[in-house]
Amino acid sequence: MRKTIKTPTPPNAGSLADIAFLLLIFFLLSTTIAQDKGLRMQLPPKDRASQAVHQDKVLRILLNARRELLLDGQRVGPAQVRPKVKAFVLEKGKDARGNYQKAIISLKTDRGTPYAAYLQLLDEVKAAYNELRAEALGLSLEKYQQINLREASPDFRQRYETVQAQFPAQISEEMPSLAQP
Repeated sequence: MRKTIKTPTPPNAGSLADIAFLLLIFFLLSTTIAQDKGLRMQLPPKDRASQAVHQDKVLRILLNARRELLLDGQRVGPAQVRPKVKAFVLEKGKDARGNYQKAIISLKTDRGTPYAAYLQLLDEVKAAYNELRAEALGLSLEKYQQINLREASPDFRQRYETVQAQFPAQISEEMPSLAQP
């Protein structure tokens, strides 16, 4: 009697590809992908983009690569940005209806400007608008920033929305220029 050597048969791998495909689909559907939020800024409506702007209603702020600030060509420190923006909006921004919509703050940077310095400048400009709104509501800046409109009375919500419309943040960003040596 002759003994035959049986070679082991390989396992059936036909369903392995199906299982791997199902696992891939499961992980794609169940995984949440983190999304960058970016800066929350609202673009102006299309009809306003083509309106002519009086140059005396624009406050130009330049932040160069060395973190030097120039407001309309004059060198200032970071602590002077907020009061100067507030004064400019109150002086140049009032329209016929009593709203401060005519003042535009134009921000320009160099290509080498640190991003953190730009964000600090943008925060100062926005804080100036928030201080104006808080003063119009008769609140401190801290209380203004802690307002929860869901819990506020309808009368306060209406006053809040009126003040928001009275002091809209008109911030323009110019294209960065090449860094100066």
